[in-house]
Amino acid sequence: MNTDSQKEPWRESLFNVCASPAICCKGFFCTPCVFGTNAVKISNASCCVYCCAYSILISCLSCGLIHMRMRAKMREKYGLEEKPSDFLAACILSPLAVCQETREIISREKNPNEKVRTSQPGESEIASTNNSSHAS
Repeated sequence: MNTDSQKEPWRESLFNVCASPAICCKGFFCTPCVFGTNAVKISNASCCVYCCAYSILISCLSCGLIHMRMRAKMREKYGLEEKPSDFLAACILSPLAVCQETREIISREKNPNEKVRTSQPGESEIASTNNSSHAS
């Protein structure tokens, strides 16, 4: 099991909903359906069951209960940090979190071994890039 220091940051930002207009529209107009689709990809769960459960719980503002659990499973599956907290993302910003999770799943399916760069390239990397372009 990964310790917190070994966990990766999310590739996709919680607030970058416009990164994919299609996901943004689906996530805001049919959040339960997108949540159900994510549940299938995260834990091979039933899309219909999770979609219906989310729909029922959203009516009493309790969808975060099921969403927090699924978000934790996703973090475990991909070794992700809990930033922002599952409570904040799932209970307060649920449609944004569902969209983030969808983009994250797509990113990890396309490039499973890609690492997130958390720092700027060093001077040596920049210099070698500049030297390569001048040699051409």
